[in-house]
Amino acid sequence: MKSHYPFPNRQLSYVLLLLLSLLSLALSDPLRINVGGPYLDKISFRSDLTTYLTNKATVTETLNPNTFTIPGTWGAVYHGYRWASSGNLEYKIPVASPGTYSVAGLFMETYNGAQSPNYRVFNIKINGVTKKTNVDVFKQQGFQKPLYIKFENIKPSGGFITFTVERISGKNNPMLSGLVMEGAGVDAKVGNAGLPGSATTTSKPAFKDSPSSGSGDPMCKTGVFGKNNNNGQIACCKKVCGKCGGNDCHKFAPGENCCISSVKALGTSCDAKGPPCIPSADLSAGGDVDNKVATTPNKLACPGTSIFGVNGKGESACCPKECGKCGGEGCDSFAPGKLCCISGVYKNGASCATKGAPCIPTGSSGGGPTPTTSPPTTGSSTCAISGATTNSFRMNAGGGAIGVASMGADNAQYVTSASKGLVFSSPIKKISAKSGKASWDGAYSSHRWTKATVLSYKIPVPAGKYTVKLLFAETFFAKPGARIFDVIINGAKKKQSLDVFASVGKNIGLVLDYPNVSPVGGHIQVTLSKSVENPMISGIMIEGNGAGSTAVGGGCSTVGGKVVSDTLNGGFNHRAHSVPGGPYMATDFDNNGKASISFDGTQSHSHFNDPGPPAVTGAIVSYKWSWTEVVDGKQMKKTNNNKSGVFTASFPLGKTVVTLEVVDSTGDVATDSTVVEVKGSASNGAYCYYYDYGNSLFSTVPLPLQTTSKPKALVGSEKASINFKSLASFGPFPFSGNSFAVRCTFFIDAPKTAKYSYSVQHEGPFKLYHSGVVMGQSNSKGTTKTSSKTLIAGLNAFQLLYFRPKNVTPKLILSDSSGPLASPVLQHDSSATIPVMKSLSKSSSSPTGGENIQIIGSGFINGVSVKFGSVEASNLISSDPGVLQVTVPPGSGVVPVTVHTNAGVSNGLPFTYKANSGAALDQPVIFKQEKLKKPDGSTFKISLITSAAYGPDGRLYLGSTAGKVYALKVDKNLKVLSVCEKQVGTKRAVLGVAFSPFSNGLKMFFTTSAIYWKDKNLLNFEQGWTNGKIETIVFNPNQLSGASCASNQEALVTGLPVSNHDHALNKLQFLPNGKLLVGVGGFTNGGISVPGKKPVPGDANDDKLGGVASNPLSAAIVICPANKKTDIKYSNYANPEKATVIAGKDCSVYASGLRNSFGMTLHTNGKLYALDNGPNAGFGDFATNCVGGKKSAQNTPDKLFVVQPGKYHGHPNLNRKECAHYPPSAVQPLIGNIKSSTNGIIEYRSNTFGGDIKGNLYLSKFSVQNNGQVAQVKLSAGGTKVAGYASNFLGFSGLSLVEGPRGELIMPRVYQAEIVVAKPSYPAPKVTFMLGVMPRHGPASGGTKVLISGHNFGNSPQATFGGKKCTNVVSIDDDAFTCITPSQSKNQKVPVVVQGAVGNSPSYGSDFWYM
Repeated sequence: MKSHYPFPNRQLSYVLLLLLSLLSLALSDPLRINVGGPYLDKISFRSDLTTYLTNKATVTETLNPNTFTIPGTWGAVYHGYRWASSGNLEYKIPVASPGTYSVAGLFMETYNGAQSPNYRVFNIKINGVTKKTNVDVFKQQGFQKPLYIKFENIKPSGGFITFTVERISGKNNPMLSGLVMEGAGVDAKVGNAGLPGSATTTSKPAFKDSPSSGSGDPMCKTGVFGKNNNNGQIACCKKVCGKCGGNDCHKFAPGENCCISSVKALGTSCDAKGPPCIPSADLSAGGDVDNKVATTPNKLACPGTSIFGVNGKGESACCPKECGKCGGEGCDSFAPGKLCCISGVYKNGASCATKGAPCIPTGSSGGGPTPTTSPPTTGSSTCAISGATTNSFRMNAGGGAIGVASMGADNAQYVTSASKGLVFSSPIKKISAKSGKASWDGAYSSHRWTKATVLSYKIPVPAGKYTVKLLFAETFFAKPGARIFDVIINGAKKKQSLDVFASVGKNIGLVLDYPNVSPVGGHIQVTLSKSVENPMISGIMIEGNGAGSTAVGGGCSTVGGKVVSDTLNGGFNHRAHSVPGGPYMATDFDNNGKASISFDGTQSHSHFNDPGPPAVTGAIVSYKWSWTEVVDGKQMKKTNNNKSGVFTASFPLGKTVVTLEVVDSTGDVATDSTVVEVKGSASNGAYCYYYDYGNSLFSTVPLPLQTTSKPKALVGSEKASINFKSLASFGPFPFSGNSFAVRCTFFIDAPKTAKYSYSVQHEGPFKLYHSGVVMGQSNSKGTTKTSSKTLIAGLNAFQLLYFRPKNVTPKLILSDSSGPLASPVLQHDSSATIPVMKSLSKSSSSPTGGENIQIIGSGFINGVSVKFGSVEASNLISSDPGVLQVTVPPGSGVVPVTVHTNAGVSNGLPFTYKANSGAALDQPVIFKQEKLKKPDGSTFKISLITSAAYGPDGRLYLGSTAGKVYALKVDKNLKVLSVCEKQVGTKRAVLGVAFSPFSNGLKMFFTTSAIYWKDKNLLNFEQGWTNGKIETIVFNPNQLSGASCASNQEALVTGLPVSNHDHALNKLQFLPNGKLLVGVGGFTNGGISVPGKKPVPGDANDDKLGGVASNPLSAAIVICPANKKTDIKYSNYANPEKATVIAGKDCSVYASGLRNSFGMTLHTNGKLYALDNGPNAGFGDFATNCVGGKKSAQNTPDKLFVVQPGKYHGHPNLNRKECAHYPPSAVQPLIGNIKSSTNGIIEYRSNTFGGDIKGNLYLSKFSVQNNGQVAQVKLSAGGTKVAGYASNFLGFSGLSLVEGPRGELIMPRVYQAEIVVAKPSYPAPKVTFMLGVMPRHGPASGGTKVLISGHNFGNSPQATFGGKKCTNVVSIDDDAFTCITPSQSKNQKVPVVVQGAVGNSPSYGSDFWYM
């Protein structure tokens, strides 16, 4: 019988099967994988599908869910994760359909050691295509905060979807908590994997969140119903939300619409489709309340051609049509200059009812109080409307000054609660209390609020009785019970459960009036304590006799006892600046699981300064360190409040993030974090010791087995492998031409317990020991195979001893069957490293000791001390494992210097104590700390000094950030005898001063810059970035003080670049050709500039270096003529990055790529040395190419360069097409790891200490509020290499550095308002001795009046300059005289010899430079 159907029965069955298959694909459930975790039944997440991992080198971590809770239905997924110990983390999932899918990754940073930005960073690839770069979960979300990243329209490749979390070199291990895929057939090929009983189950359990399959759901049976009682809106959300609407609804289920407002925005009816949808009727009288999210109108509410958008928080917006899309990833770059991000439009606050896009659609009120920009202030530098008068204190909490009410702006320095809170400003400005209008009504439209439990203000008042009036207005919530808090004054509860809305309604003022309030401890404290939601306050008024006499009002601060303007932080984006230092590292040498770390936060500082009079600078007044440790399985928060900013604590193995919170004298608070890492003592590679045997020959290895036995090693170093094929591969050591022996100590990491043997290639005898027993040896040469030994799985101890006879080509290679052994198979115990000394910076001193010397070597770790004979040296400083500094103790004769550690004692180096014969060469190198003094001996105070130079007349000349220059006459006892003070600019900083060596006149050259010009609204944009000047002023030699002590100020060079930060025009330096160099600061942290548009609400801030792009002359040393005026002009003032110099081309780039070269010096060897401040993390990205490539910035040390004219030194400037951050092709620094903010630099020219340190470079670290430090650099003969470096030569410093006439190091301290001096201290010689000449250079024509200082000159001294007599000698005393220099050839450097009372002074090289 034939079928009536068009297909035979068999064909029909196949068609039906195909249709059923396709239908099953179309209806397939999402594939949800709990990466690193178990099956989660309630939310249908499968257990981890390890079958589909492509890299098995991964580890899972599971966190105790009782230690913290992640909100939202999917919170359980984040309690576990998988991370890759090497390579990438990758899942390759088979799918059945060639269609498109959505793929999402779930991430959360929970590792305690990763609580810092840029620690764990990775890329995301799908099917080999990069979808997202530089994902930094902590930076984006914070600690233990979920991150959900979803990708749409993903097509399979070869039947698979491959999701890759790609490792970035140098960053921590890639990780993943969950993987969610949706689309036809997404789970068809995976089957039951990851489900309960998957080995035997034949059908999948019902999916817990299956969406409605196209049919309607008018009663919300497959979803969750919700209702917003504020506005009556209803919605039906997916079941996975758990709840529809309510607080934090956007967090309920990442990627889903769980807010009523967002479901409403979709506009889908439940009659047509399942959830998320809008029911046609109210299905519940008591649905969940979406308190935080108000209505979002439909797309038709946007005006004109603008574009509607809604985000997961329920915030909706209308964006300009140029955006193309409203909101979404990368929205800040959709259309330059336009607000295309919903959050940005929302913060802008404009309603579509009153203006066009960008705007908020009518009726939308969004997701809760949003912090605005800083509240407006009076803008007055005198705090005219401060709100503080004799008998009244009035403050607009969260808002600006109100002149008509004599009410000052909000003053956060009086907020004493742990949370400073946020400010909220309502668009409704006309608000009054029910009692009628009042002058302070403007305060009601803003308020300060906090998410924390308590918000508290503490106002200082004198003793007495006062009336306290507190202002409130509910401008956000629109129902009773939404915000409730208690009002407490001085600890007494004045109002319990205040509900402003229930009391007076929305947008209506409320005044609480409390008379007869007495202060407690000199303060009235107003506290708002949370019951429901966020406590807030709009204003505080205190009335009564003396009420405002001890306080300052809003917009003002008290600093150093002076009331000063605090408008917009004084123009800064912050005042207090936290600098926690680090990263800090330590080793657990005693294997107890922890190590001690010493912290130093004293580089923290305040940017506040007020030029006065009197001048006031901000200072850090408190330090609070905090970190989290796991104790007994629980996370414990620890703190330290050491007032000095320095403390020591013990930390466990691994990485710990430590946060430093500082408060400055204006009350501003700042925080920053650093990382502590404690490592175990196991280190990669072997540790090898080298022994000198001179011309000795041995047929066997002469070394004993014990490392602590004699002979002592003379060199020690870490080796990645024992693969010494030639003499060079053994490493450099001074006795390589002799017979020598080598001892390498190491562990071999055996993968399992088994028998192992090795081979040794050797030229000369060797012995290989395993646990003290010989495993192999030979007394000849060749390749020797060792015996087999059983090694246990893990680390096994070995020693390899080798002797190389002189004139034999050495070779030593240790191998197994796979080749030479290397780390990590080879490891060594750093706690057992024996110290080795190579050299001393000085091998003799006087019997009294007292000078600092440096010890160079290796293994200076694990409990270090230094002994001179049997006497322990003091003041030990360990800058790295190969450098020590100590103070020489008293002694006599010749003694051995040895380094002692917990592992053993080093070899000894001889040190000689010489009795002082009175000769100059016997002077020990000792500096004592002093300060410039007044004639009465008290400290000479002078504020904001940045720069210093000695003039031809021997006076000390200074520049300050207050726009002043000074000339001080200072005697040899450091007493200031006269002061010439001259104002040379208003709001212009003087950062560099200099005198021409080609002139004997008193014309001073100096730089002036208006810094922070944009933030402080000092200049418009075009004027601002080109405001730098080099100017001159002439000082009167006959008028040492008073109004006429200086005159004839003129601009020499104008139009030089100045950043909108503190990178400006720095040090000046004359060249022998007469040209003038100036250090011009960079405008960017690492090449990338981020210009924000503040203070427009919702717009981004500038980057922390001011937000102005690079230009033709920034980040460089610039050369200009010193004898003609130059006015620099540019082709493009609106866009500095596109500008070229079109006029004033006599000024040009001398050397480029210097980020901020504050200090430079021309050495007598003819080379220019310059310091350069390194970048800071968080201040702007590093450029990687010229087309927008960038990478995150890291804290980078300062650098010392030998400047190469015409060359690029590594800091990017996109204007000049210098686009790579410190590429290998750039000029490499002489020293690349100088401590941050080292700014002053000089060549030491005096003959003190017998010329022992003459020609050295000295570098001064900015002391901020601590003592600071001076580093010493000893140069090689050619000046291109470092022969010695002491990073902490002196334990005190200032900002810049200048050498005094008697070898003093003179250093101004900006914050301490003083000038600190390192004064040479030595036994006075008994012979005629010349210390130095001041000035140290002059014109070749001669005629320079010089001061010559020293000892034992007598009454009739004579001096010769390069053999020519100095004339017009005038004796001052036995230690000083003046004379007029003779002429010499140009660019001659000559010695100066003094014939005095006790013979001729010894010569130590050149003393005077003829220009």
